[in-house]
Amino acid sequence: MRRRIFAVLSLIWFASGCCRTKSAEAWLVDSLDQVFPDDPAGSKALKEAKFAAARRSNVSLQLALRSSAGIGDLNVDALALAGPGIPIDRIEVRRVEYVVATTNTPSASRGVVLREAPALFPDALVTGFPMTVEKNKARSVWITIPVPADQAPGRYDGVLRLRQGNQELSRIPYTLDVTSAIVPEEIPFDVAHRFALNDAYSQQFYRTPQFSGQWWIITGNIARFLAAHHQTFIPANPMDLVTVSAGGGAPRYDFSNFVRFVRMFESAGVRGSIDGGQLLSRGARKSDPLTVRIWTVDGAAPQERRIAIDEAHARPFLASFYGELRRTLAANGWEKRYVQGLIDTSNERETEECKRWQAEIQRVMPATGFVSPAGVSGSFIDHPLLETRILGWTSFQRGERGVLRWEGNRWSPDPFKDTQPAMQDESTFPPPGGVHLAYPNREGRTLFSSVRFEQMRESVEDYALLVELSRKDAAKARSLAGRMASAGEPAAFRLILRELLGSF
Repeated sequence: MRRRIFAVLSLIWFASGCCRTKSAEAWLVDSLDQVFPDDPAGSKALKEAKFAAARRSNVSLQLALRSSAGIGDLNVDALALAGPGIPIDRIEVRRVEYVVATTNTPSASRGVVLREAPALFPDALVTGFPMTVEKNKARSVWITIPVPADQAPGRYDGVLRLRQGNQELSRIPYTLDVTSAIVPEEIPFDVAHRFALNDAYSQQFYRTPQFSGQWWIITGNIARFLAAHHQTFIPANPMDLVTVSAGGGAPRYDFSNFVRFVRMFESAGVRGSIDGGQLLSRGARKSDPLTVRIWTVDGAAPQERRIAIDEAHARPFLASFYGELRRTLAANGWEKRYVQGLIDTSNERETEECKRWQAEIQRVMPATGFVSPAGVSGSFIDHPLLETRILGWTSFQRGERGVLRWEGNRWSPDPFKDTQPAMQDESTFPPPGGVHLAYPNREGRTLFSSVRFEQMRESVEDYALLVELSRKDAAKARSLAGRMASAGEPAAFRLILRELLGSF
């Protein structure tokens, strides 16, 4: 009986791309607008359900849902887009899940935070349906359309189908304008998001020991996930991937798992620099010396320790460990691809120490490059998504060629309920989402994305299009990037983006 009522009362609002049933309302919202639980029906609705895209790009749509009575067993189907070319039918549909931000970003950014914490913020993108919309609460569904490189330009018509079980409730039509613009296969932008895949993370979040068969499956899945988001750096911290044994009272290093790890990322499509992670770390107090991880042999067993950089064991370890690493890199033709981080943004004292340790590394591994935090992405959960989306535009404007995020998955024990894990001294906390862009997907043995990560991917694609345009009309590319820096609102962003897409 309930399904019969839904079928009779279903109403489609074609002009706005909005639909309504007795117990569920659905409307399209710009993917740059966050949907909050207390948003009223129709809030932030798009005036026109029209979208534009380059070929070989990803397009995000967002469908907001609200119920006056509460409704479960809901599914959203993205039907194939029909137009002048082959149908576009490889479309991903995910639920937007709310996560908890306990505090806001620092006071300097208070003018742009979306709402006061503690609060729920939309961020995680979770696979799997059906879903439930609670009574008088809004939530949203994220639709990602990858546009093939050889797609014929033109208008494509699509439909989002809302159903409860097998009963169709309503249809939300939209159009996608596929332009002649095409994102290059190799994007001229370095993307370095550091992901920890060591034993501690593997055991805690996937219940799998490092280097087990399941661990390698997880690693391959994560490698493909990062490749799909235009990652170019391979997050291969040798200290996390080495196997150490004792021999003659000294550590012996086996880098075979390091080699397998790098090759797995390469086969997934991540073929840029090999990122060796961060060498140095801070103590609990500002006056504490910097520390470094080392291996020693105590008795018959190797032990990993963290010691102050001025202790006697530090330099001998560096010479032996990185000397063996250099031989491994050289044997695989990777010596010039290896890059090393020292520490994140350093103070005056730390800068001098970093210079000294950079020189030490270069004595052992002369070909090593070094990465610094220039171009670091904030992408905070309590900030507007437009801030993330224009990173590619501002990077182009400033002449930057990459983005570095020191930590892409430093999670609290429950990263959905706590997006601000304690820092080293256990007394300070990062901004919400400041140390992660993704979430653990234990069942899928991979990662859940976030709305921020999706906007980051599209921003990198925007950068690539600006580079392509600059070869044709450098002045126009610079002008568009400059205007985007002050866009302010999603609607203004879309107008400038359409101008970029129409310039080819």
